[in-house]
Amino acid sequence: MTYTEARYPMIFDLSKHASSPTDHDWEIFQKLFPYMGAFLYIHTTREAYLDDNTFRILHIQKEHANGLLSHDRFTQVMQDITRNPVARQNQVYQYNVGSEQLQLRLSFVERDAQSWMGFVQDITHYNDGFCPMYQDAGEYDPLTHLYHRSAFIRRTEQCMRECPGAGYLAILHVHGIEQIAQQYGYSQNDRCVIAISQALRSFSSPQVIIGMRSYKEFMVYVGGSAAEQAGTIFQRMRAAISGCVITDDFGEVLKIDASDALTISLGYSVRTAGSHDLDALINHANFSVFEAMNERKDICAFNKARYEADKTQFRELQLFRRLVSDNAFTYHFQPIVSAKTGEIFAFEILMRAGDLPLTATQILRIAEQNKRLYAVEHATLFNAMHAFTEHQEALSDKKLFINGIPDHLLTETDFDLLHTTYGELLENIVIEVTEQSDVDSDLVDTLKARCTTLGCQFAIDDYGAGYSNTSGLLLMMPDYVKIDRALISGIENDSKKQRLVSDIISFAHENGISVIAECVETRQELRTVIQLGADLIQGFYTSRPKPVLLRQISKTVQNEIISFNLETRTFASRSYTAKSDESVELIRLALEHYTDILIREQCLTIVGEAAHTSNMVLKIEDGLDCTLTLQDVNLRGVDSPSIQLGEMCSLTLVLEGTNTLEHIGIYVPEGSSITIVGDGDLTINTDRSNSFGIGNDLEHGYGNITLATGGKVTLNTNGEQCVGIGGGLNESGSRIRLLSGEISIITSGIAGICVGSREGNAQVEVSDCDLALTADAASAVGIGSLEKGVGSIDIRDASVSMAINARFCSAIGTIDGSINTVVDGANIALNCEGSEIAGIGDPKGAGSILLKDAELDMTMLAASVIDVGTRCGSVSTQGGRKSVRINP
Repeated sequence: MTYTEARYPMIFDLSKHASSPTDHDWEIFQKLFPYMGAFLYIHTTREAYLDDNTFRILHIQKEHANGLLSHDRFTQVMQDITRNPVARQNQVYQYNVGSEQLQLRLSFVERDAQSWMGFVQDITHYNDGFCPMYQDAGEYDPLTHLYHRSAFIRRTEQCMRECPGAGYLAILHVHGIEQIAQQYGYSQNDRCVIAISQALRSFSSPQVIIGMRSYKEFMVYVGGSAAEQAGTIFQRMRAAISGCVITDDFGEVLKIDASDALTISLGYSVRTAGSHDLDALINHANFSVFEAMNERKDICAFNKARYEADKTQFRELQLFRRLVSDNAFTYHFQPIVSAKTGEIFAFEILMRAGDLPLTATQILRIAEQNKRLYAVEHATLFNAMHAFTEHQEALSDKKLFINGIPDHLLTETDFDLLHTTYGELLENIVIEVTEQSDVDSDLVDTLKARCTTLGCQFAIDDYGAGYSNTSGLLLMMPDYVKIDRALISGIENDSKKQRLVSDIISFAHENGISVIAECVETRQELRTVIQLGADLIQGFYTSRPKPVLLRQISKTVQNEIISFNLETRTFASRSYTAKSDESVELIRLALEHYTDILIREQCLTIVGEAAHTSNMVLKIEDGLDCTLTLQDVNLRGVDSPSIQLGEMCSLTLVLEGTNTLEHIGIYVPEGSSITIVGDGDLTINTDRSNSFGIGNDLEHGYGNITLATGGKVTLNTNGEQCVGIGGGLNESGSRIRLLSGEISIITSGIAGICVGSREGNAQVEVSDCDLALTADAASAVGIGSLEKGVGSIDIRDASVSMAINARFCSAIGTIDGSINTVVDGANIALNCEGSEIAGIGDPKGAGSILLKDAELDMTMLAASVIDVGTRCGSVSTQGGRKSVRINP
């Protein structure tokens, strides 16, 4: 038994499975090639079957007698195999098993529409060990048995020292290897390289030194006596490579089309006698082969004048080759964010050259000039997916946009490898291509079919850049379309661009296509594309590309996005009916252009963002008894109160966080009641001619109002007639109770009431709270009724401060009415200015006043002043202290 047979026993018979790719002939083959394993993947059942040798080679545990592996397990095995590609050898991978390192070659072939086969070959024994035909195997590349670069340089330097005469150094680039690999599969790539190296080795001698720089580039030094024949040697090398016979793994000669035959570009430099500058020779030879490739010559000698003229372009090509051969690409990630919320929806992965001084534009230009776009496409897709696997947690709910090159699609072999290796991860991918004027419909169909197979999506980039048209968009029917920078730049000041972009967005939405406004660089551009209806935003203004994945963009920019959306109003009424115990996200509803939230359930929470105002109204159903919690809510009732209680309903309003109501406050009609509790804060700002904070306007009655909060309530009412808490007539005898918290009320208008009624009945209770009132009006009242008031005011154990500036006013009481007032254990500080004013009481009417253990501090400035009392009523004082300054 040979070592190989002992290491890999004969493959077992897979034919027991109905779909087995193997039979008796396959068993015979396996005996001849025991270091190869086979496996089958069936698309319809998402199952894989491995033979015994594959399990042995990969050192994995066999789970089922018939070699079955689940899809997930098989995908993981493929990822483990392909994690560490071997440099310069396509589809050869380093596979680690404990401390042992194996080299494996993968091959794939489509069996039928439902399945494909793969082969894994252990080539460790081929690449390892001593090569008997050379004395120092350590100097040789294990695949080609040519000198590796450092050994070539050492041998060439030795030859130059021993033969100081003229010499020729050539760089030989072979064309056609990639085309053969694409046609016959990358498993034939190494056989092609081996055939080339065998042809070159036939020229090797002590004066002809041959080395390998990459799998398609070789170095040759011709010195000593052979130097005179250098030109002939180079021509013979060209002919030998063109005549290479390439066989497959089974020894069958590949039938290669004449258009795909191997050719060379050879550039050489000449060593002058006595010179030892090998670096200069290599550099000049590099330039010469670059020139040969650009001018499509077989052989080109170094020309100093042309070198001086083209050296910048040449150096770029050298950098590009380093980038590709070393796979030195790095990548940045640029967020693509929701145009509604500013949340990150996806990232575009953007190619960078690492430490090499090349831009992405330069990379693509050089690749196109040198027919290496496929290499860039291959590296981009596989590197991007490798990056995805490294950031699966961060990208689990995100899309990853990858730029593709539509006329350089992956070969079927590479596509199958990508699919097998990354499986379901590809469902998060969006392949992004630029629409071209000469778009090939077959390529488009292939790309879309592959996206369907992978479960990924498809995007058109740079739409509107020049070639774009509606028919092209209909032909490609992408999932996303990116509007080009040419249409976005300065769009806020260009009505033509706005109309065009608006039409593109409308057309896309009608056809189920999402629109991305890319290259957004200013706040004004951001605002405009949001107003025009873009779905997603990408650009330097929202976030620049970074080498890391962000969790969120700048909070400032995110807030701007939300604010711009909230500015965009719909004039059609749209109501949302809240569900029982639901936590309603106010911003989400506002961004979906709801105008009302209908509350018909007994318990509900409204969650907003204090920094963002929503143009929306909360409506409580008639007759409902409910508890409503506000968390950081910011509402503006555009044409009606921000919160509207229905008829005969009872609302407990729980405050959490910071809450704001704008324009019109909380409507509490007669017969209904509201109790405000909680430790949060509430600010109400009203700004209409007949405005109110909590209750009703001065023309109508109001219901019962109770404030018992642990936070701060601030009411700012401005208008011709305004009221803080209360309303007009109070014929039903509704009560206002201020029982706790810090309450601040400011009114400004012709007629102003801080707490109470415009006329008639006022029933007000103030206790255990800090109450600060400010009024600036022609006629004003702090607490009570503005005209002809009746009822009662009861202030106990509270701290009350007032500043009132009015022609006619009563700080606590009424004007020309009869209200009974009790101040018990309270601290009252009044600062009043006007024509006819009363501190506590009525400058024209009656009513009784009881002061019990009260602390009064009053400053009164007016022609007619009553500090405490009424014209016709009584005043009773029991303890306490009073300090009064009249017209000081």
